[in-house]
Amino acid sequence: MARSLCGIGRTICMGLVAAFAAAPLCGTTVSAQAPGDRATADRAVRDGACAASRGSHAEARRHLERAMQLDPADATLPLLVANAAEREYHDAEDTPAGPQKAREAVAAYERVLARDPNDEAALFGISSVYRVSGDAAKASQVILDRAALETLPRERRARLYYHLAVYEWEDAHTIIRANEVRNPRRPDLPSRYRKPQDPAVLAKLRGHVSASLDFVDRAIALGFGADAWAYRKIILLEAARLAEMEARPRDKASYESQAREAEAAYRKEVSKQFEASREAELREERRRAEESAGEVAEFVRSGGLRRELNVRSTADLSPYAGAVAPPPPPPPPPVTAPAGLLRSTSPAGS
Repeated sequence: MARSLCGIGRTICMGLVAAFAAAPLCGTTVSAQAPGDRATADRAVRDGACAASRGSHAEARRHLERAMQLDPADATLPLLVANAAEREYHDAEDTPAGPQKAREAVAAYERVLARDPNDEAALFGISSVYRVSGDAAKASQVILDRAALETLPRERRARLYYHLAVYEWEDAHTIIRANEVRNPRRPDLPSRYRKPQDPAVLAKLRGHVSASLDFVDRAIALGFGADAWAYRKIILLEAARLAEMEARPRDKASYESQAREAEAAYRKEVSKQFEASREAELREERRRAEESAGEVAEFVRSGGLRRELNVRSTADLSPYAGAVAPPPPPPPPPVTAPAGLLRSTSPAGS
């Protein structure tokens, strides 16, 4: 039975189970095609799906853990268990059991990573639990430790740095929006930004802006592309707002100028990606045309066309031959004998 995986990061949810075990299967029997423990494991996964659809994530986790015990060879089950553990933590995060549930979710994801160190869904799951529990520094450090591994492919490292940049920007954006001042009488006027009164909050804002700009630049250096340039522009605009808060007009103007440059780089990157995509489409069209032409040439060379023509009748070919095909002959005129001949040949006495 195919078992799909959940998304990564903050979008992790037990809705993934419903993708392979719909509600109508709840309470039904398992097909006899999967004998023994595998059939029981499949039923446990279905029961977990039904529990998840009801929002009973603790029950879903128990069923999935049971399935993992019955079918330890299924590599997808540990991540499903970890997903369920995270959802169970979210259900209890505001209760005294929350910290313990967070530790259980992290431990479940760490077991996934022990089996497959390259499983990014588990990596972002750990980061998500730390971030929701309020430990943003540890949430970022988990990903940063992996992104710093030069043995990883460049595109994977770039993606990790990009996600770090987004996380840091989100934290900076939250602080900036909390200090935004709008004119209720003139909503058309641009917002102003006041300096946070708490020095600790201001220090956090500076750190988030600086870190997000550093991470996005690392992603760009590793070739992440258009999305990284788009976020660089957004981050630079946040840096300009921070400069406005601290009454640094020259820095604000510099950041705004850099943001325009980032937007231009983004547009250039998008254009390059479009041209590359179009060129790939044209190459595929040429390949298919050449392949088709080759098949036709081989058909003609091997005498296939001649054999095909030989088995067709003239009537079959006439729609293709057009005016070249001869018209069908006219029907013969009716034969009538002279009247005297008919009399002379009639039997006597007739």
